[in-house]
Amino acid sequence: MTTEGFLVVGAKGFLGSAIRRELGNAPGLVNVTSEEPLQAHGDSSLRNVKAVMWAASGVTPAVAAEYPHLANQEVEYFRQSIDRIVSLSPGAAIILASSGGTVYRPGTPPFTENSKTGTEQVYGAMKIQMEEIAAAQGGISLRFANLYGPHQVPRRGLGVIPHWLNAALHQQPLVIYGDGSAARDYLDVSDGAVAAVTAMCAGRSISGPINIGSGQSTSLNELLDLVQATVSPMQVTVQRHEARSFDQGQTWLDCSRARELLGWEPSIGLVEGLARTWSHLRAAAK
Repeated sequence: MTTEGFLVVGAKGFLGSAIRRELGNAPGLVNVTSEEPLQAHGDSSLRNVKAVMWAASGVTPAVAAEYPHLANQEVEYFRQSIDRIVSLSPGAAIILASSGGTVYRPGTPPFTENSKTGTEQVYGAMKIQMEEIAAAQGGISLRFANLYGPHQVPRRGLGVIPHWLNAALHQQPLVIYGDGSAARDYLDVSDGAVAAVTAMCAGRSISGPINIGSGQSTSLNELLDLVQATVSPMQVTVQRHEARSFDQGQTWLDCSRARELLGWEPSIGLVEGLARTWSHLRAAAK
């Protein structure tokens, strides 16, 4: 695989780092990070770009709900950045890391790419706007399920698995919002990175939204049992709180289109993924 002409925005983030590891450090790969943002890259480095993977995200669902203007800023930054890249590399393929857990209207899962989108939640609305910008350039929106895995840093209102495993490691209670019946689709970030790189290699030969997930439903109560089994013989304690306004109820994805267009399907199950994540977390704490 050649990475000549590949651009990864958010290359030091959780997903971006996994994509960069999947791509390797071959010559020609341009990494955009918070320390070296897109504005710091001269026009010469943005010419002859073949594929842009936009994995940057400055806000979480919780932050977007509290500070909607930050979500608006994120959309505008994406718009301006894509306009600049496309003006310098008109043939570049645009691949956006979107959110399969927040863009769909409440309904009966699993959701397909043809399911209706639209939400009153600020984060989901932000992602839909960014998808529209990508679509205007003939781009791809990878609608990721809930990503988890080694190297993930807990962020406010995002990522129950890193929050719970970190809490277990420090012998703190695991917090559940709601009655635990809320179901999610969890995907190991390594599988997500493979999907992203495959989309970058496909370039402009495909377009539109593509669900990227496990295709399986796991409730919070079921996840709690799996986490307890993962950290055994440690025993976890639980604190329960009222459900939050920005949390979705039942959300998991039909990923048939990813198999058809990308030849992709996940290879790491939730039990194995939790074990890998827990092992890495414990090793990093030593």
